[in-house]
Amino acid sequence: MLRAWALRLLAGALVGSTLLVTSQVPAWAASVLGPNGVLGVNGQLRSTSNEYTLVMQSAGNLVEYLQEAKAGKDVALWSTPTAGDCGGTPHATMDDNGDLVLVCVTEPNGIPHSTVYWSSNSTRSVSNAELVVQTDGNLVVYSGSKALWASTTKANGSAIANLALDNLAEGYDSLNSIGGKGFYTSTTGENWCADFAHWVWNYTVSDGAGVQYTSSLTPGVVSFYDYGVAHNTWFTSHPPVVGDAVVFDGGSGDDFAHIAIVTQVNSNGTIESTGGNEGNNDTELSTVNTDGPYSWEIGTTLPNSSNSRFVEGYVTPVYG
Repeated sequence: MLRAWALRLLAGALVGSTLLVTSQVPAWAASVLGPNGVLGVNGQLRSTSNEYTLVMQSAGNLVEYLQEAKAGKDVALWSTPTAGDCGGTPHATMDDNGDLVLVCVTEPNGIPHSTVYWSSNSTRSVSNAELVVQTDGNLVVYSGSKALWASTTKANGSAIANLALDNLAEGYDSLNSIGGKGFYTSTTGENWCADFAHWVWNYTVSDGAGVQYTSSLTPGVVSFYDYGVAHNTWFTSHPPVVGDAVVFDGGSGDDFAHIAIVTQVNSNGTIESTGGNEGNNDTELSTVNTDGPYSWEIGTTLPNSSNSRFVEGYVTPVYG
């Protein structure tokens, strides 16, 4: 016997729900999928901040993306492990009893048939459950104010890199990509490379699912070294990964002179980095720039730097 949501889907009705069965991504996207709501192929839910978008992919997986317009691409933060699991037309449905399900509709012998191929396993004795794409990037099924299930969406290196890239050419007091001015205390006119790296790590995903322990970071580059030592993530002996911070010295004992975010790691042993307070010795004229490719190895000179900068080491963020 078909469940109620399946009957609604097959009939194409709108019985107390929003039916999105589209061949194209809709121009709009709500942040909530209400009780018994259906999200069709390429249908979207988008956070009210417009940073996070949940998409029902035609391949059969439900994917959440971090929007990075300036970087020219979006970053997948979370996905159901179901790509290729539906041989027909996939849809997501928010059962009013609290269960978020993916259903595959096929038509063997011309007769519609529905099969659930993924579930959040969050069924409860409720009738008002809804899925919310929150402004912190988390996907949560609620019944009233009670959370029944959450995706626990977390930051990752690609998301960190793309937030850095999303602010290319911005200055110490520019409007940043999330709507604020500058990067922490960069607006004071101080050397603000550490401000920028701290800001990127902290704001990739917020509210506990992003980079942890960022409250210990300061406008001083040395605070990143201290962070790495404290959490056993400071290293010098192997290549970094995207999202790590690269620390530079200034030569002649001038340790911790500059810092940037690793935004690309290449197969030939080179990397690219994006950092704040670059391109000009005047902190009010310097901007966010990308450098590279250059060798990841310790002692490598940062290309195009207005001062001598040499790779000193790397720090990996602690993810939530």
